[in-house]
Amino acid sequence: MLAASGNYSPPRIIGLLGDAPPDPKIEKALQRNLKLVSSEHILLSFEVQGKYLKNLATCLKLMDIEGILVHGKHGQKLLKLCDKIDEAAKKAKSVNVVGIKGKKLWGSYVDLETKDGQREAFGKIIKLNHR
Repeated sequence: MLAASGNYSPPRIIGLLGDAPPDPKIEKALQRNLKLVSSEHILLSFEVQGKYLKNLATCLKLMDIEGILVHGKHGQKLLKLCDKIDEAAKKAKSVNVVGIKGKKLWGSYVDLETKDGQREAFGKIIKLNHR
């Protein structure tokens, strides 16, 4: 019914990317904090082997994913693939927040262990893709 009236809009996606499934407690905390930041977004988990990271920008675009939070060991590899990185990522020599604008990847590093850090990460991705 909603789709017929034109009022339906699909959820906007933020990915949780790693080399293995995330800790369920961390994933639930991230989902809770995302709901506090945005009711339009959902969090989906993805497992990716390191050798496929070079195709990340294309995959994000094709899957209409606005950005990803990175867990596991992919942060250092993704740092090299980002077109722009902030000072925190340079200092940490890793990224755990990756967004896409056009065909460019930008990377950041925040403390994803805290509620404030998680909300900051989601805020950065959402701000970059504000519609």
